[in-house]
Amino acid sequence: MDMLWLNLLALAAAAAGATLFYLGSARQKVLAQPLPARPSLGWGLCLSLAAWLLWCAAFHPAAAFFVALTVIMAVLVALPVAAAVVPRKETA
Repeated sequence: MDMLWLNLLALAAAAAGATLFYLGSARQKVLAQPLPARPSLGWGLCLSLAAWLLWCAAFHPAAAFFVALTVIMAVLVALPVAAAVVPRKETA
């Protein structure tokens, strides 16, 4: 597999995993009610692990770990900020 597509797939998996971590939180502000905690944490962990394994094909495993961790941290910071900045439509 071409290295660019491998990295993009790993990036998408890490971002999706972090998004599931956030949406399963009781204090998330994106959805009206949070996703069920156990399935969202489980799938988030699976996607994060898949991202790490994909990046292990491109980098040293330690470097892949820190790349995955950096992407997850960036998404976990960006989601609450985006939820605070974007106005929500109130339903009656």
